[in-house]
Amino acid sequence: FFFSSNLFVNNVTAQVNENVDNLLNATQWNSIFPKRAGTLLGHPQGYTNDFYSYYNFKQAVNEMADYLVQIRKKQGVWGELITITKKSTNVTYNYSDVESWWYSNPTPETIINVDFEDFVNRNSAFNNKRELAAFLANISKETTGGWQLPVGGGSAGDYAQWGLYFVHEVGYTSTNGAGTYSQASSDYPPNPTKGYYGRGPIQLSWNYNYGQFSKFLFNDKSILLNNPDLVQQDGILAFKSAIWFWMMPQCPKPSCHQVMHDLWIPQSGEYSSSKMYKKGFAHTNNIINGGLECRTTSSAEFTQKVVLRSELYKFYMSILGFNSQDIASE
Repeated sequence: FFFSSNLFVNNVTAQVNENVDNLLNATQWNSIFPKRAGTLLGHPQGYTNDFYSYYNFKQAVNEMADYLVQIRKKQGVWGELITITKKSTNVTYNYSDVESWWYSNPTPETIINVDFEDFVNRNSAFNNKRELAAFLANISKETTGGWQLPVGGGSAGDYAQWGLYFVHEVGYTSTNGAGTYSQASSDYPPNPTKGYYGRGPIQLSWNYNYGQFSKFLFNDKSILLNNPDLVQQDGILAFKSAIWFWMMPQCPKPSCHQVMHDLWIPQSGEYSSSKMYKKGFAHTNNIINGGLECRTTSSAEFTQKVVLRSELYKFYMSILGFNSQDIASE
């Protein structure tokens, strides 16, 4: 499904994604994110260590490469049976279960496999670079401390120069955020003393996202539901949260990874309006924050955020070696 080298641990094979180094090295990372959290004195959120370091990014990519997801679904039948397998230990657990009647329903199954080692690491070098540019654009937009266009223009407040500056959502902290982004949920009940405001490169928000990510990573939804601050305290975990959100389809939406590699084909009647069906970078906008940015009712403030994402995407494409014709075709 993709290419990688192997690392042997305890007589089992863990996968390592080495393609990131082929696309972007530490020197380039430091150049494109010169003001990331912890690299400048006086960070407003108190970070003094390089929270968003290239090392933390690479470590997160490699550790997430150990996860294999299988999604079993039946067209027109409610529910998806999703299992997670850790390849290094061959341990498998349920991520999303179904009712007993689902199994006896005669509708044929569709099986989707999502291997997290595929992140910017499939067999198309062209699409791997597109995916990385899209990922960088979105995490930069979500965390930028910049305030000026044009992107890449070199001004003091250039949005691109300030990517990965904020670790958590401005205005919220662990002391004043209790109850924020909490939604009643029997599956992922919020802790009333905690806040689920945006944290990490993708600004993971809402209790149901923290619960799902926690279930995925630890096979225990309560860990991050009860301590969401872990995502703003651990740079590797923060990057893992972004990679999880990027790679994991959330019904009815596909994943950002799927649309950047043209892997997603909706079933009949599923998430198939003309705008939703568009593939590529524009679709990642809708997956990440479409409710606010991609609707006919979106305010001018939020539609401008779509423009910013697009400008950042083109900027990172140029850094990764795309020519003007490639960029224009996007």
